[in-house]
Amino acid sequence: RQWLMFTKITAPMARVEDRTIAGRGGAIPVRIYWPRADGKLPVLVYSHGGGWIFSSIAAEDRVTRLIANAAKVIVISVNYRLAPEHPYPAASDDSEDVFLWARAHAASLGGDAAKIGVGGDSAGGHAAINVAQRQIAAHRPGPAAMLLFYPGAGMPQHDRAYKLFGEGYGLDAAFIDFILPRAFPGHAPGSRDFDGFMSPVDAKSLKGMPPAVIATDGFDILRDVGRRFADRLKAEGVTVRYTNYPTLAHSFLQFSAVVKDADTASTQSAEQFGELIRASAPASAR
Repeated sequence: RQWLMFTKITAPMARVEDRTIAGRGGAIPVRIYWPRADGKLPVLVYSHGGGWIFSSIAAEDRVTRLIANAAKVIVISVNYRLAPEHPYPAASDDSEDVFLWARAHAASLGGDAAKIGVGGDSAGGHAAINVAQRQIAAHRPGPAAMLLFYPGAGMPQHDRAYKLFGEGYGLDAAFIDFILPRAFPGHAPGSRDFDGFMSPVDAKSLKGMPPAVIATDGFDILRDVGRRFADRLKAEGVTVRYTNYPTLAHSFLQFSAVVKDADTASTQSAEQFGELIRASAPASAR
């Protein structure tokens, strides 16, 4: 309710529908948003934030509506399983299962099967990145593009931002220390034993990843890891539209109704994603 309270209300959708998708870990609830736009639209499979342990498609309902309207894409919002009952890789598994379902059913949704993207914020950004990495590892066509808001692209404990903004900026270091052993059992906060899927920024290779819009914020312990991930992608030849919004803190998506810069960052990033996915080459050509 708090997340909804301060998120901007945008134009009504042409249609919103709740469905259940069969996944390897059981049924996955999704909410699908069709904006009022003509033609065959790109599709975005979107995973919410919440540190792998909380939040839902209901909490990010206004966020996904804003993205659908600004990007002019069909959004499939994923209600993935949560830790600690369902630790890593449950969120990534569910997000991937919905992505594969979206690719198979894009035409019936009125979407473009060649323009299926992935996205997410914070922990949801991590799941989205994993979806792209997994398609490369499996030699399958990957997402057409990624939309990542302050993504959990790696472990931030050794970053300067982690020391600067560890308390009082919306995402505290104490919370990270609490959730990581629950989301990634057996892996201590601050350790360097996370593999390249748990910590994508440290993956041996990111070659072949889809083009990305990445938005970070100035007062956030994930700021530096998001920037490092953008730099890694660029170094691997991936097209990246990276913007750091210096006045904002973590979870700015949830403040678009009350903070002008949060509205700008949310809307601008979604618009850029809409442009990027429409211009993207087929995954097989990358």
